[in-house]
Amino acid sequence: PVDIVTGDRDLYQLVDDARQVRVLYPLKGVGTLQMTDEAWLREKYGVDGAGYVDLALLRGDPSDGLPGVPGIGEKTAAKLLDAYGDLAGIMAAVDDPKAKLTPSQRKRLDEARGYVAVAPKVVRVAR
Repeated sequence: PVDIVTGDRDLYQLVDDARQVRVLYPLKGVGTLQMTDEAWLREKYGVDGAGYVDLALLRGDPSDGLPGVPGIGEKTAAKLLDAYGDLAGIMAAVDDPKAKLTPSQRKRLDEARGYVAVAPKVVRVAR
């Protein structure tokens, strides 16, 4: 088992119950730690550890200089990931006229293609 103690939510992407990897996130100093496993991530964000990368990329993270996709916040990002699986699935839906994206979602995601193409390299941590 591996416990990662960090105040950086980006490392939530490493959470993997099958590999026994958790993140212990300090809430009030290191005396109170939030035990973050896949169940907690699904309850809080609607994604597992691997999906946290796509969620962060879509919603943005000012502390990391990630603008996100304009108009796509945390809740919308989680709904899109639930509907289309991952970032690649969402972007494939942009090109699929039968996909149930709203016109504004389709437009915003289409306009953000350049960002979506390069941001994963910044967001994903080295394993």
